[in-house]
Amino acid sequence: MFQIAIDTGKMCGVASLFTYNSILSVEELTPYETVRWVEMRLAQWMNDISEVDVVAERYTMTNQHHTQQPEALEVIGALRYVTQKHHVNFTLQSRSVKAKVTNEMLRELDWWNPTPGGHANDATRHLIVRMLTLNPRSDVVRPSYGKMDSTKK
Repeated sequence: MFQIAIDTGKMCGVASLFTYNSILSVEELTPYETVRWVEMRLAQWMNDISEVDVVAERYTMTNQHHTQQPEALEVIGALRYVTQKHHVNFTLQSRSVKAKVTNEMLRELDWWNPTPGGHANDATRHLIVRMLTLNPRSDVVRPSYGKMDSTKK
């Protein structure tokens, strides 16, 4: 399985993982670069990979946010189009679920990748939550299994 997770916003974190070899790749990209990156990967790998899953952080624009981020909504819309075009599953996760994956958990997996905005790590957090949702006993993230229940929900 190939999984992609996106932390949406003015700068986007992108985390991708081939679950059969546990190779994680992370990027911090502009909204346009993010959608282009996903489109290119899906077009490139759809014939070789039987199962692809894309997850992105849900964003709801309200007056309570410190900043309005129309880019986040635009990225989500573009990703929805790209994933439908390539017949790939697309899921949105709430912003709060990434708090279940701590910095310590990322370090244990050797997936800690500090970037200026922290978006790459946030995308990795969404990836881990999605992986554990699809397969709670995944060997790839086994060190995280069970720890998420003890963290804040």
